[in-house]
Amino acid sequence: MMWMRSQRGFTLIEALVTTTVLGILGAVTLPLISASTEMYAASSRAARVVDDLSFALDRVVNVLREAPPGGSEGTIGVTSSSSTMIEFTDGTGVRLDGSELVMLFSGGAEGVVATGVDSFELRPIAADGTSAAGAAGTTHRFEVGLVIDGLELRSIAFCRARYGT
Repeated sequence: MMWMRSQRGFTLIEALVTTTVLGILGAVTLPLISASTEMYAASSRAARVVDDLSFALDRVVNVLREAPPGGSEGTIGVTSSSSTMIEFTDGTGVRLDGSELVMLFSGGAEGVVATGVDSFELRPIAADGTSAAGAAGTTHRFEVGLVIDGLELRSIAFCRARYGT
């Protein structure tokens, strides 16, 4: 006599339980995956902004450090300046133009160094530590602040022309 093998498949209950368990696992892991994706996007954006900020601030400090000497010893040659711009007698400088930070080069050329600038602050400081805003030529150092997308960097630039180097 032949024995009949019983073939057994999934029952409806087993299929429903499996579907429910997989649904619960998916519902638990989806917020974790979504949160990690958002964190990655935010950190990538922050890294890009920090890179842009660092580059722009480095360029600005370099221009200020290399300010040309003025007409008398120990001064720098400033054509015009304000809290958001400075132009030197050799045509170099920097200015905030809307939300763009623009570098000025000798010969009248200009180049955008940073976009999306929230604020740019340029403060000339005299040798005694007071503001030299009225007499930028006697500036001993510059305090520079730059904010892009809510991130802020600050630096100080000492003018080499003041020291005869």
